[in-house]
Amino acid sequence: MTHGMSLKHVEREAFASQFEDGLWDICTGSYLLIFVFVPFLGKIMGDFWSSSLLLPWWGLNFAAVKLIKKYVVTPRRGTVNFGPRRKARLKKSSFLLLVLCTVGLGLGILSHLRLPSPWVINARFGLTVLAVSWIAAYFLDFTRLYFYGVMSAAGPMVGELLWQNFRMVHHGYPVVFGTISGIMILIGVVLFVRFLRTHPLPPEGALPRQSDVTGDRSQQGDENEKPD
Repeated sequence: MTHGMSLKHVEREAFASQFEDGLWDICTGSYLLIFVFVPFLGKIMGDFWSSSLLLPWWGLNFAAVKLIKKYVVTPRRGTVNFGPRRKARLKKSSFLLLVLCTVGLGLGILSHLRLPSPWVINARFGLTVLAVSWIAAYFLDFTRLYFYGVMSAAGPMVGELLWQNFRMVHHGYPVVFGTISGIMILIGVVLFVRFLRTHPLPPEGALPRQSDVTGDRSQQGDENEKPD
């Protein structure tokens, strides 16, 4: 059991290390910038078409991270192969996130049709963001995402508070999400610069390091160990 738990801990630490370069922090912060611009674009394109930019904007940020990972991070850190237990965990998280996003979409459509109080709309939005962030943080072992989730979930309510008291433009979204995005991006940039300093490029001609962390029970030596 000790060996099994040790391997399980190593596997978790190895997976969590995928977030040490700060790129996903930058990606998440950059994605939230869309909520700074969508309210302004809504006046030009309409609410539906401006909101339709959410998915392609995420795709653009995701593609940028993948390219930087491939050409900048991997040559410095190498690659890690994960076993079936981690892959099953990722599939489970993907399914749950898909369900939550679908529920969030349904709540958004419901809000658009019935037009409840702005506080209700923002509460629904915030709770959906919190649930998505925390589930992703749990399954990905991305602990900073808990903090980002709280900030992002509070954002709509804080924005509405600014609107009600100070008449901030577009229910305070540009101010609130601009601030939240800036914090995430700043943290990500600091981590990325630190990563580049602590992970210099290997000598020319050296083969990239490759690790194998399966984490399955057959290699842990204990058939009775329960997976996450």
